Amino acid sequence: MPETPHVALVNDLCATSVLEMSILTHALFASPIGGHIKLIVGPAAMMTGLDVHGVSVSMMELGNGDAELLAQPVRCPGWPVCHTVQMPRRSDAASPAPA
Repeated sequence: MPETPHVALVNDLCATSVLEMSILTHALFASPIGGHIKLIVGPAAMMTGLDVHGVSVSMMELGNGDAELLAQPVRCPGWPVCHTVQMPRRSDAASPAPA
């Protein structure tokens, strides 16, 4: 995967719990590709089945203008908003004290 900005689409296939989707999304950001994800769509049920327990993760490299296009409103009421990813900063309080 190129080390360039990407958008991730995290899709619940219907029967995955909110907790499981949260754990999966957190693991995606903690993975080696997580630092390249600049936008995320989901986690949400976008393509569903009947009680299918599972997820799909789709990645797309962001080109010129893609982020602006993904931020545009759509008429489809079930489509989730595309969010900008902001990784939390480690505060000095979270760092171990010097010995």
